[in-house]
Amino acid sequence: MYQVFSRKYRPKVFSEVVGQDHVVRTLKNAIRLQRVAHAYLFSGPRGTGKTTLARILAKSLNCTDGPNADFDPNDPICLDIDAGRSFDCIEIDGASNNGVEQVRDLREAAKTLPVQSRYKIYIIDEVHMLTQAAFNALLKILEEPPQHVKFIFATTEPHKIPTTVISRCQRFHFKRIPRKLIADHLQKICSYEHIDADRKALEIIADISEGALRDAEVALDQLISFYGERIDLASVQEMFGIVGLEPLCGILRDIASGQSLEALKKVHMLLESGKDPILLAREFRNLLHHVALFKASITTLKGQLDAEELELIREASNHLSLSLVIDLLEAMDSWENKLRYALHKEVLFEIAILELSQLKEKVELEELLARLSRSEGNLSEEKIFPLPSAKKEDKPIEETSFEAISSLPKEKASESAKSQADNTSLISVADKKEDPREPLPSSDSFAQKWAFVVESFSTSNPAFKEIAKHLHFYELGAEELRINHSMEPTEFVKRIAPFYPSLNLEVKKVFDKKLVFLPLHIKATTALTKSESSSKNKNKGYANNTHEEKKQTDNFSIDESSLKNDPLIKEALELFKGKILRIEKRNKEEGP
Repeated sequence: MYQVFSRKYRPKVFSEVVGQDHVVRTLKNAIRLQRVAHAYLFSGPRGTGKTTLARILAKSLNCTDGPNADFDPNDPICLDIDAGRSFDCIEIDGASNNGVEQVRDLREAAKTLPVQSRYKIYIIDEVHMLTQAAFNALLKILEEPPQHVKFIFATTEPHKIPTTVISRCQRFHFKRIPRKLIADHLQKICSYEHIDADRKALEIIADISEGALRDAEVALDQLISFYGERIDLASVQEMFGIVGLEPLCGILRDIASGQSLEALKKVHMLLESGKDPILLAREFRNLLHHVALFKASITTLKGQLDAEELELIREASNHLSLSLVIDLLEAMDSWENKLRYALHKEVLFEIAILELSQLKEKVELEELLARLSRSEGNLSEEKIFPLPSAKKEDKPIEETSFEAISSLPKEKASESAKSQADNTSLISVADKKEDPREPLPSSDSFAQKWAFVVESFSTSNPAFKEIAKHLHFYELGAEELRINHSMEPTEFVKRIAPFYPSLNLEVKKVFDKKLVFLPLHIKATTALTKSESSSKNKNKGYANNTHEEKKQTDNFSIDESSLKNDPLIKEALELFKGKILRIEKRNKEEGP
């Protein structure tokens, strides 16, 4: 009579148990040292050997020459236990015998002596299904059972068992069986059954089983029934709708680079070919898990994946940071739970991929707003943003995506301020600490190029036109193109952030510089820059230089047309419905 693999190759002795060495070793030592407890609780995922090991323990205690950890599996008593016809080893299904009446009957029957064995052993499977009243009725005999009674409980949900019951048992947790051990076990079955199976195909079956050996044996049995005596990778993928690592890595690369349409196109093709969205979500979650482990430590995966798979994981991880992988993994886990109960699973999975492709920009924007919030907590009256750092270890703008708002610009001499005001409509003159970077002189061509970039970018992004009204060319530095903005800082960050990556690319093409935004800050005083002051000192004596500086400051004339066209002044006039009556120059002696 034919038997399925999960029954035919079920372990009969301790040495045949796969992947639970910690439990096997403890039980064998307890038998050898005659320290067998009166109650055991075996908990863990399905298909990991809980009931099987309970039977093996019962056979080792009740065998003819027992208790003996190295018993003969062909002993008559052991054969009776395997067949379920032993009077002294009673297996009870906790799901169907969960009432208090059944437990009372068990208590009465447990008082009688065993028929032919040393112990009367009760194996209660899925014990968490007992009612609260049944557990209460079991407590007394569980704590002080007769000397000839042993209890072995098995459950997949130990958290549902009262702590009063757990505290009276020795508990063993059965872990998921590693991929390699499952594949090795399947390889032995194939050799016994004369099946030609590829190792890669068996590893895929082990992945599908998710650490449950019984599930892997059932899957192998099903494959042999369909494909016969030859099992290869294509057979497994066709039977169970497995995608494979390479297509999923391609989708992950698209998500990492923000190419949501490409990722969606690939996912749509997979779904159109008949792939199960739940399996796709599970495989993609496993891929993210592998990438996270690879980023943390490559040695963690060396025993689980082969060289080809490790290379694919390495290539995919190069485009991702560990923090982003963790965020993607958490989001995918949430979507996987939603997919189980969704009516239109294909549509929901496509939405999940679109959200994951936008997650990188979302995380960067949240980090930026948090950084800006911290900066605003340390504001002073004269400094709106912290000064930039010229150290090499600082992150470049490309890495931080929008780490552009840094500090107030340098003070400019009055001649330079007036010249730039004529050329670019508005130039900000503000107080700032010394910047070690020497800016390159700005000119009409630089301002015209910036105007061209803004016009071109606004054509392809109409929503940017409203923001462009508040942007004004300031100067072209040695490494940066510096642009003034006349908006409230937090509001400006929120509005410019979606456009910044693509706008920065356009600036790089035209100027070959980084794009930096500076807040507009104007005072009614001017001062010479350090470089201008030093150059004058070289040509003139100190006394003459001081006199010239004072004369220049005293004779400073206000450019009325430039001042009237100042966007901030215009905005203030519109806000208060006012107009300019006269412009006065205030002397230093008069005070603020």
